[in-house]
Amino acid sequence: MNLLRKKKVRQRLDEVLRGQEPPTLPQGVTNLLKLLRDPDSDSGDVAEALNWNPGLVVRVLRTVNSAAYGAVHKIDSVTHAVSMMGRAQLEQLVLAIAVKNTLPTGAAPGFQPDRFWQAAFFRAGMARSIAELLHPADQARSFTGGLLQDMAIPLLAHARPDDYGKVLQEWHGTPGADLRSIERAALGWSHDEIGGHLSADWELPENLTAVIQGHHNDGATD
Repeated sequence: MNLLRKKKVRQRLDEVLRGQEPPTLPQGVTNLLKLLRDPDSDSGDVAEALNWNPGLVVRVLRTVNSAAYGAVHKIDSVTHAVSMMGRAQLEQLVLAIAVKNTLPTGAAPGFQPDRFWQAAFFRAGMARSIAELLHPADQARSFTGGLLQDMAIPLLAHARPDDYGKVLQEWHGTPGADLRSIERAALGWSHDEIGGHLSADWELPENLTAVIQGHHNDGATD
């Protein structure tokens, strides 16, 4: 993303978040993502960067030792795990964990974190199941997109507990209501737009940013 675009994105986030600094991904995660996207780095480089985050190491080893990977023997080497997963799937796993851990975790008016993440993981699982049938190579990407498509909601709920809290309460209290329509009528913007800006500010993959910003599929991004 060029500097002008980045400046506009940050200005929009500052405006909507009322001057609050947008959360940032941990530097270790940012460095790891850069290595995963660097064709000159090898599995050893990635594993070394990964080792600085014990939580991610546990998740990676748990993933490659799951039935989905069909390992004959237990894998306890991070380098071996990185090679077995492949960079694309490892990047999606790292993103899913890092973004979830970076967003606000507490309750706010109209927002219950347990309810939110339960719905997000259910949606992500459904997306992965559909991809398994139609596009098996996109399973990890589909899961991450489904999990993070509404990632702006926790941020907005905490940054604007007064007016955005009322939006969420109206949405929860009106069966069949469309959250995006309520947001735009009350505030002039919506969570998909802000989520897209946050994704761009974090320099997440363009295809993931497109999913987050376009999951309502009407083409309106403002």
